[in-house]
Amino acid sequence: MVSHEHRKISFEEFLAIMEEAYMSTTFAKKEEFEKSIVHMEEIFKERVKVSGEMTLGFANLCAEIHTKLDPGL
Repeated sequence: MVSHEHRKISFEEFLAIMEEAYMSTTFAKKEEFEKSIVHMEEIFKERVKVSGEMTLGFANLCAEIHTKLDPGL
């Protein structure tokens, strides 16, 4: 049985997780997030290339790192 954190996710799921994290920051602007979609796609592709999959746990880690970079939180 695959644990919840090890569940493979799609790019769309990854993007939704990252958008939620981004929009929780003090510098959040929808149009700025939309500009970063190419960067998010690069992160997703690199993770799949290196480990063969993107998991919910890794996506959550990326989101956590992103929010911790916000000096206002």
